[in-house]
Amino acid sequence: MKRKLLTVILLSACALTCFAQEYRKSLLESLLHTDTTYIEPQHYNWTVMGQGSYVYDRVSIKFEDGEKMVLSSDPAFKLGPFAGYKFLFLGYTVDLKNFFKSNDRTDFILGVYSNAFGLDLFYRKVDGDFKIRRLGMDKETEAQFPKNMDCNAFFTKYMGLDLYYVLNHKHYSMPAVFAQSTVQRKSAGSPTLGLGYMKTVLDLNFLDFFTDVIFQTTINEARKQSDGEEFTEEDWETMKPGGELYQFYHSLFEEALSGAEVLRNANYKSLTAQLGYGYNWVFARNWTLGAHVALNPAVKFNKATIETIGSGTHEYKDTSFNLDFTARAGIVYNNTRWYAGANAIYYSNSFDMDNLKVRNNFGSINLYVGINLGNRH
Repeated sequence: MKRKLLTVILLSACALTCFAQEYRKSLLESLLHTDTTYIEPQHYNWTVMGQGSYVYDRVSIKFEDGEKMVLSSDPAFKLGPFAGYKFLFLGYTVDLKNFFKSNDRTDFILGVYSNAFGLDLFYRKVDGDFKIRRLGMDKETEAQFPKNMDCNAFFTKYMGLDLYYVLNHKHYSMPAVFAQSTVQRKSAGSPTLGLGYMKTVLDLNFLDFFTDVIFQTTINEARKQSDGEEFTEEDWETMKPGGELYQFYHSLFEEALSGAEVLRNANYKSLTAQLGYGYNWVFARNWTLGAHVALNPAVKFNKATIETIGSGTHEYKDTSFNLDFTARAGIVYNNTRWYAGANAIYYSNSFDMDNLKVRNNFGSINLYVGINLGNRH
């Protein structure tokens, strides 16, 4: 009896194993299968691409009294190589404007794409190189300050990942427009579902910021009153951050602002859901125009340092719920061997912390050209 029971158990286990293997194989084939009248699959293993990008960052801080301060960077041109193997796509770009400076802006992108699933990993840093677009004062007071002043006291960094699933992946291909790994042959659209994680770091050194604003205003007035006389090199050295005159102003403001509480090193960790829809319009052979928009309800875990100027710091933590969104659009020509095109991506994220509402918008416009290599057999 025991032998018969053992035999039945072994045969059942083998049957279940075979069934599981066949089910996994069937599921995998279902996920990878596409209708080739709508989507032409990739015929090559490798791709090499060059890309130039215009990138921008904008941060607005809304205070409890309703006033809003806005900082943004001048658009920068970035250039870099990209390479891909099958589903994997990797690239790196550098800021040509600040290539030899310490306050460079850096982008790192890693993409893994299939018919049904997509994974985007990204890292983005902007260290300084911001301009003050609005100071958060009434118009009469703000008019006394120079417009678009430099602000090197602000730092931003973003890193995260997005994982999405395309419901109608048999007919609609996101990679056709945004990864150039397939070719959309007939117009189609699809809802998308996804999950994401992003860590955002924002830091505004308020004392340095305040010193810069007043100091640049003072220099501006000195120029007006100098009857056209140029500052000497020695004068400029004393006025630069770290210079004698600059440090004198800095110490005065530190004393004047002693006891004031300011937000430093704001750190936001976001867990998001993604509810989106994408559509590709094939308006001519090998040409596709596509767009994808996603609403991203997010739970934010907020952490920051509250600095009491002249006294010390303490930690601040809370949790908030915000609605973010992502938008993409692109146009591409792809004859399966050569491809070229342009696309744009725009992120908008908001945070609530310590009676402040912070919204950071960042994105890029990309121009690219590439070639596929290594025929698949």
